[in-house]
Amino acid sequence: MQKANGKLLKKIAAVALAVVIMAMPFLSVFFTGIFLPPQYGQTYYAELAKMYARLKGAQGKKVVVIGNSNVAFGVDSALMEELLLEAGLDYTVCNFGLYGSLGTKMMLDLSADCIGEGDIVIFSPEIAAQPLSLYFSAEEAWYALDADLSMYYAFPDEVRGTLAGAFFSYTSKKYLQYKSGSPAEASGVYALSSFDEHCDLKNYSRPYNIMPGGADANNPVNFDTSLFGDGFADYVNEYYLKIQKKARRCISLFPL
Repeated sequence: MQKANGKLLKKIAAVALAVVIMAMPFLSVFFTGIFLPPQYGQTYYAELAKMYARLKGAQGKKVVVIGNSNVAFGVDSALMEELLLEAGLDYTVCNFGLYGSLGTKMMLDLSADCIGEGDIVIFSPEIAAQPLSLYFSAEEAWYALDADLSMYYAFPDEVRGTLAGAFFSYTSKKYLQYKSGSPAEASGVYALSSFDEHCDLKNYSRPYNIMPGGADANNPVNFDTSLFGDGFADYVNEYYLKIQKKARRCISLFPL
């Protein structure tokens, strides 16, 4: 009986050791990705963590402007708050548009649970095929999450699965960046430092970034529904249905 128990314990120990050995590479990647200091913290991507923190932590009623780089470059939250206050309306304006490469869906997913009672949501995606689709780049998303990995848990389950699949690639690039001794560098206006405390892109001088006549002649308003990717309109409608139970109003606008 003792011999049988001894053999069983040896088998269990062997299996446990095999499991540990097999898991070692995955654990190594996981802990490397988690515990290495952020390597994209000064880039344009890093602003997403500040935008999300401001949106999530805002007290009272909010005006939430969701979009892409058109919102990042075009919204003046401080001015909007000032004008609303002059009209007797006390709202925190949250700029929640950043980068087309992150995808519009990502901004909708992250903002959904942050919408509170009485909030006003303004949805203003860029009029182009990619922003008007369910495009999502997990690798680009990790660059943005690098500044605050807890944002991972704000995504729906299926998106977290996609992100998990891209974690190895992200960690590999993050490690190489760390080994080089120099975090990823910002490029011109595309930098964390370009944004102010309201998450508006106002800290970088853009004297030539002015559209003649106040509009972009190369990107006119287009009513062609063929620009909409498969499932995009349904996804936006589902988002509206989810938040309208709390939000005071949901508005769709052409790009700002």
